[in-house]
Amino acid sequence: MLGLLTFIPKQDDKFLFFAQQNPLDQKPIVLLPSGEYIHVYQKQVPIALFRLLYQHFLSKPNLVEKLRQHRNMSLERKTEDVFKQFFRKESRTFFYTNYHSNPNTEQDLLILSKNAAFIIEIKASKYRQPFRDPVKGFTRLKSDFKESIQYGYDQCLRIEDKVFENTPFTVFDKATRPYILSIQVGFMKFILLLSHLNALDQSNQILI
Repeated sequence: MLGLLTFIPKQDDKFLFFAQQNPLDQKPIVLLPSGEYIHVYQKQVPIALFRLLYQHFLSKPNLVEKLRQHRNMSLERKTEDVFKQFFRKESRTFFYTNYHSNPNTEQDLLILSKNAAFIIEIKASKYRQPFRDPVKGFTRLKSDFKESIQYGYDQCLRIEDKVFENTPFTVFDKATRPYILSIQVGFMKFILLLSHLNALDQSNQILI
């Protein structure tokens, strides 16, 4: 295991750009010529170990879908726990998880609290580094955006449209129990991502 997380310094002529991945992100322990080890990034070790195991499981075709489903479910539970902690002092707060408002659709989390409604969609989509070629880079960014942020926005929009109708509507939880809602308060939409956004994801103008 130590060998998998150990970086041996050597000249790399292919390391041309400052924005390239730092090899210490993957191997945060440095082996010196004297045979001693330097623990450069202590907090990076568990992250590097996670990435190592994650890439290993991604290489197993029969585990890829299960792994991604598990990531999604874990992120959804974590998000719900965070909001429940935030609203712990509000007695009149209602949580609707894995609910749907239309057949063959699925929503992640709806929170009603006092005079506010929070429409939340959670995405643990895979993160891909953009290509340096502007054309290929834009195509990849557009595809990733559509699969994560745009898809989450479209899900939020379904509930937003029902709110704007100003009439009661029904949502069903994962046990198909119906709840009739009448939302006549302010609302906010959130799309939560597991992977961070880089500069190109946040502003496609940089590609111009």
